[in-house]
Order: sequence, then C-alpha cells, then structure tokens
Amino acid sequence: MLPHADQPARDRIVAAFTERGVANPVVLSGDIHRNMAADIKADFDDPGSETVATEFIGTSISSGLDGADMDELGPEFLANQHLRFYNSLRGYVRFQVIPDHLVSDFRVVPFVRQQGAPISTRASFLTENGRPGLEQIADNPPVGRRFAVDIPPPEQPVSPYE
Repeated sequence: MLPHADQPARDRIVAAFTERGVANPVVLSGDIHRNMAADIKADFDDPGSETVATEFIGTSISSGLDGADMDELGPEFLANQHLRFYNSLRGYVRFQVIPDHLVSDFRVVPFVRQQGAPISTRASFLTENGRPGLEQIADNPPVGRRFAVDIPPPEQPVSPYE
C-alpha cells in the first residue's frame, strides 16, 4: 500500500474500502526487511486527504545482516507525510486486538548474527475502532546500530542451529 506500489492496484483496494464503508481497515504486509507504519490516504497525492485505513509492514526476524534503526532508504520513505514510522532493525510486529482498538508493538533485536539478542519494543501505535489512522503511544530509544552503514559484514557465516 505504499505510494510507490502498483498504483492501479492500490487505488482499487482503497476504493473498495471506501465504497463498502469499511469502518477501520487494517493492512498487514511485509517481506521488505523494514518496519513501517502508515496512514493510507484516499489520495496519496493530497496529504490533506482523508485517512481511510492503517498499514503495518513487518521486517524479517533474521534474514540479512543485523539491521539498524535507520538505513539509506529511510529518509526517502519518511519524506512521505503519511508514513509515521520507519526502522530497519530485525524483529516482528505484535498486535493486541480488542473490540475498541488495536495496539501494535514493533518488537526489535539489535543483532541476529549471534545468539542471545535482547528484544525490546521500538515503537507502539494505537488504532481506534472506527477511526482509521495511527496514534503513536511509545517511541523508545533505538537499540543496536543507529545507521546501516555502520554494520560490518559478518566475519564468518553463523548458523542458527549452533
């Protein structure tokens, strides 16, 4: 659902939400090795347009290198006003879904190339029932590396089975 995605497909999905009167759609996606949270706008070209849905993008838990709080793509993504959170650490998104709201916690680890990484919540968001969009309720200090260029390649392959 990011604005760079296939625009005709994105427009059809947004139209389906609005035409059917879906009160608070939530889109879950991933497989881009980054965490993101965004408001889905009726018209991405108009920053003032109505927020019609909420999107959460989860990173990978262990593929690639250790990750960092920010990488070279972060500033480009964050230039989109609808994007509310960006992070390139490894981890997952945990959801608590109850009738009147959804809480999302972006859980991250500072490293994956060795065992014993502590897990922490980097950011949390609240999405209220009937009110599409994100309200950030926690923005915790980053763990691990601050920027991706600081990450050296692994000295030797690490097996998760050791």
